[in-house]
Amino acid sequence: MPTTKAPTTVAPTTTLAVESVNVFGSETAEVGETEQYVCTFSPTGAAGQADVVWSVVNGTGKATISALGVLTPTNPGTITVKATVKGVEGSLAVTLIQSVESVTVEGPDTVELGSDANYTYTVVPSDSTIEEVVWSVVAGTGSATINSEEGKLSPVAAGTVTVRVSVDGILGTKPVQILTPVASVSVQGDQLVRMENNPTFTASILPADADYESVVWSVTNGTGSATISENGTLSPVTPGTVTVNASANGVKGSLEIELIVSVSGIVISGDTEVLPAQEYTYVATVSPDNAKYPQVTWAVVNGTGSATITSAGVLTGNLAGTVSVTATADGVTKSFEVTVLEDDSLLGTPRPTHLLATPENTIVLSGAWELQNELEGLTVNFARQVYDVSFTAEASKSSLGVQFRVPNNVDLSRMQYFAIKVTGSTLTEGVNPTVSVQLKDFDSGLLLYNDQQTEIEVINDNQWIVFSIANRYRLQTSNRDLRILLDPHFTASGNEGVLTIQKVVFFGNADPVASPQLLSGLKNAHWEDTGVTAEPAVDVIDGQNVDVVKVSATAAAVAGWKAIPSYVLEDISRVTTVSFKVKLLTTGLPSDPKLGVYLGETDLGNKTIARPAEGADPVYQTITITIPASLRNEANMWAVKYIQLKPNSGGNKAVEYYIYDFKLSGDANPVPVTVARSPLGGDDVPFTSAPSYVESSTQTLVAADGDVPAHRLWTPNAGVSLMKIQYGYTKSAANLSAREGMNGLHITIQGTAGLEVNVQQSWGDGWADESQRRFVLDGTVQHIYIQALTRTLITTGTSGTANWQLGATIPAGTEGASVKIFSIAFTAIMPIPEEIVNEEIPFSSFREATNIIVEVETVPTDAMTVAYHEDGHAIATVAVNHANNHLIAIATHDDLRYMNTLTIQAKGAIGTSMTIKLAYGNTFNMDVDYVHTFTSNNVETIVINIQDRDVLKVSKISLSLFFNLNEVDAPANFEILSAAFSGVVTE
Repeated sequence: MPTTKAPTTVAPTTTLAVESVNVFGSETAEVGETEQYVCTFSPTGAAGQADVVWSVVNGTGKATISALGVLTPTNPGTITVKATVKGVEGSLAVTLIQSVESVTVEGPDTVELGSDANYTYTVVPSDSTIEEVVWSVVAGTGSATINSEEGKLSPVAAGTVTVRVSVDGILGTKPVQILTPVASVSVQGDQLVRMENNPTFTASILPADADYESVVWSVTNGTGSATISENGTLSPVTPGTVTVNASANGVKGSLEIELIVSVSGIVISGDTEVLPAQEYTYVATVSPDNAKYPQVTWAVVNGTGSATITSAGVLTGNLAGTVSVTATADGVTKSFEVTVLEDDSLLGTPRPTHLLATPENTIVLSGAWELQNELEGLTVNFARQVYDVSFTAEASKSSLGVQFRVPNNVDLSRMQYFAIKVTGSTLTEGVNPTVSVQLKDFDSGLLLYNDQQTEIEVINDNQWIVFSIANRYRLQTSNRDLRILLDPHFTASGNEGVLTIQKVVFFGNADPVASPQLLSGLKNAHWEDTGVTAEPAVDVIDGQNVDVVKVSATAAAVAGWKAIPSYVLEDISRVTTVSFKVKLLTTGLPSDPKLGVYLGETDLGNKTIARPAEGADPVYQTITITIPASLRNEANMWAVKYIQLKPNSGGNKAVEYYIYDFKLSGDANPVPVTVARSPLGGDDVPFTSAPSYVESSTQTLVAADGDVPAHRLWTPNAGVSLMKIQYGYTKSAANLSAREGMNGLHITIQGTAGLEVNVQQSWGDGWADESQRRFVLDGTVQHIYIQALTRTLITTGTSGTANWQLGATIPAGTEGASVKIFSIAFTAIMPIPEEIVNEEIPFSSFREATNIIVEVETVPTDAMTVAYHEDGHAIATVAVNHANNHLIAIATHDDLRYMNTLTIQAKGAIGTSMTIKLAYGNTFNMDVDYVHTFTSNNVETIVINIQDRDVLKVSKISLSLFFNLNEVDAPANFEILSAAFSGVVTE
């Protein structure tokens, strides 16, 4: 402790008065220590030290002082030290301080990312005098920042940190855990659960590294009830809807599911014996009554006999013997044995020598013969399973006769001939009746067979008369109205007699149709809203009103080369040209516009549409494009499903045209296309050359390392979303034989998960099906097999280089993407029949495909509007009948290829109809167009057996439902309750 020496004084010789007193010493003193204070006074001789009296005046602090001026602080704060000399005072203000001995940090032990936390401290002793506080944070496995003055912590990365505070140099610390919060919880599992099953649900928690203690499962009962275990295993109690809930750290996710009752049994009732060519209805009773999927799919398994059955359970016997009628509902199948009784058949009777009717290529039709028109003396009666046509001599002179309406629900696309089983006689001895026959489509007016000049003799014995079919493409149209017309035909003298008609059959072997085919009208593309639209219009041409199509393209559609398609209704292997007439409607274009013409996806060329001279009216220009011989091959002409027009204009401006007479033409009797090919098989033929081109990326050759083979490392440049690499294969005579058994590519590849790769040939997509040439990388080594639509692309040629490009699309936000290409080789992809899997794949909700606005009494009117039921299904209200009124929905599933049945539940007004079309990629599958006419105002179930299952070899497919009011008054509602594919397995 510092000391202060009192000044030496001299004893006064005279008595002096003290004038002033001054106190000296430290202005601060620490509690627990002592301080020495002294004083001076003047004049110095006025007093001595013995005259000094010390005292303390306490303020916020407290202290004591001795007679010698030694201060002892007891409480921190402020005091005043006083010295009094002979009544004169002097003073000094002193601050008493208390030092910090220890510091403790207080605040939460855990903090979530995205949240802040405030921390405080306490000191010992609690009344310490504090001059400086500094906060800091020490990173551990995590990191954070903290306000150095206020103690506010802001997390940066999950893990551990240490919060630290310095109070006048004394440290306090606290460990803190930075947590990743749960952002979302979603429940994963089947939304349809059968009552007999106990599925386990899982919770998907994001982000993946979120910190949480556990997942808590619960069930909210709705119309049904269930329980759930702590690990997410559901136990159904009663059928109906329930909601499965999962929560983690208070964040909840849920999934509504339906508990359904399965079909347990089926009972079939109906005749056990049937006659050929007659219709018999069978009924299937499904149990229990509350089964979710009671819809029945009918089928026939032919045994020694054969028959067909409709989706409504109507059986028609074909050949005598036994068959098994099967009814399947919800995967449960029941069989019912039926005997088709003996009857005369077409087999073994006279017919064209080059084509035999067999059970496999013959369709026996059921139906009624009726009068074409009322004619005196001509009658038709049904008896004994046959039709008797009686005619007087006068009636036989007329060109009128009887007709047979060919059912529209029978697939005749493979047929080439029709035949009638008939006997006859007249009242004139030795004279047989004669007939003339026509097969006519009353919808188009086309004759598919016509012989009204030649009289065909009908003898008094069972016989078949056989006729060849012309204009066969009309057999494949959904709106056909085919009728067989049979006229008892005699000379002017006439004759009286009777014809007995027993059967009508069609048969054939699916040779290519023998007539050039027509296109559908130009239509809006079904695969996307392209911005190019087609609508009917009328134009005056040479003084006559002519139906035309108005094609309009937005500026964006023009810039993007979007298309308007015209769908091919039939095989066009004999077509050589595409032609149409076009008039430009848009004025003010900076240059002549163009129309790109495409055969499917193959560019046939751009045709310039000349602008009219200034002040002149636009005129029609005829466009004719010859399809190159190189394209008229097996793949291009036999698989094309549409022709496309792609508008383009100078400066990428919006453009409009009138177009009509859009057609295909060519050689009606061409030399058939033949392809000589080697059997499939053989070792892969690898590409050995280095990549010849890369775009927006780099590639390097990486040597083999351990288990990783040598490969090309293909890496995108920074910031790109698409990169490309090209491999070439140089063809030569030396490698021709190795390629002869190949039909596709085998690519061995590994890359960043989520990258989508499209494989093109010479920058084109048309070489392979989209479902094969587009694939997504999953991070593992993948073997990709892509079958070429044209096998000769690989198997022919002894010179030149065939190039394939791989284009990889990089998802937004993906960093560090790379691809390893181990090998590319030609390969032999052997055909494997697809199995049928017993499962169901539903379509998504339906939406309006095209918004059609028409004028009704000069008022623009929406032809069809769409609303949605509370359960989500679509209700389309048709106010104006229009060919393009339709809904569309999408089904997406890797198992589409294993399906064979399409089931739709819909409700319409009696007499209205709905045309059902499937589409995949950019192609309508015309083979499964199906027209359903509503016979009630209730929900009707439509079951369609998919005949051409190749169309399902995709992962995404669309379903379009076109509505027709027919003669029903508008407005009319069409309600689509559900649509789904299923695999119906038949033993």
